[in-house]
Amino acid sequence: MVMTNRSLVTADDLSNGEIEALFSLADEMSA
Repeated sequence: MVMTNRSLVTADDLSNGEIEALFSLADEMSA
């Protein structure tokens, strides 16, 4: 998993489900 925007979004800002959804979307866009 690529964490390109890790510095912009923290676990404190979003729930785990939202974080996984964002990373899944990012993975699809970069594929």
